[in-house]
Amino acid sequence: MNLSWGEWVRFAALPALRAGLADSINPGGLLALLLFFCFLYFVSTVGGRIFYSGCFFLAAAVIWITVLNTGLFDGFLISKGYGRFLHWSFVFFVTFDFIIGIILLRDWWITLKSRREERLLVTFPFLEQTREGIKPKGFWQNRAVLMVLSLLAAGVAMLLAVAWPPNIYVTIILYQLTLPGYLWRAGFLLLLYSFGTIFPTLTALVVLDRIFISRKRVVRLPNVLSKVQIISAAVFLSYAISFTFFYIW
Repeated sequence: MNLSWGEWVRFAALPALRAGLADSINPGGLLALLLFFCFLYFVSTVGGRIFYSGCFFLAAAVIWITVLNTGLFDGFLISKGYGRFLHWSFVFFVTFDFIIGIILLRDWWITLKSRREERLLVTFPFLEQTREGIKPKGFWQNRAVLMVLSLLAAGVAMLLAVAWPPNIYVTIILYQLTLPGYLWRAGFLLLLYSFGTIFPTLTALVVLDRIFISRKRVVRLPNVLSKVQIISAAVFLSYAISFTFFYIW
């Protein structure tokens, strides 16, 4: 049965996007988001172009999640090696979350009481880069290197994301790929689903760019640091508790 454009958007495109958004907040999607934060923090510490790297990460993530959902790597995803990868990924990120959350709580208390930035353990180096201006480029600031790092980080992130079973609508999309004349439509639906899965990551990149990264505005560190620390501490500790709960469950 042929659908009109409005019917196709309502009964095919929007459900695909909603399915992606729903899958973006499962434990695997949260792990991918946390890895994205770690990736941006690393890029910031080496003076790399964070917005550029983040955009390439998101583009690579859409491609990776689309390819993984087509089943081309199903043999690896059901192997024992992938199971061990997931196990140690959970262990690493839970440990990382607890440590960073506690450190941020400590720094928040120091900022709240003494405002002594030199005693902080997490100094948000991207803020310092905003103050100091652009430095000479090093190896890790090279565009090609950042592209490769973004591609690899996105690949690992999407491997974590697909650990959680996808929405049932993905099965419908994959079935449509086998129907004559539906290849392009189904492919577009799969891309819409993939975009939905990275939407929280895109939102995080935009927010971080507006708050921290832009070199065109002056950031008043004392006015924002305390709020950033307590919110970040809550996020990291919540992730740690959530990952522990889902892993044990």
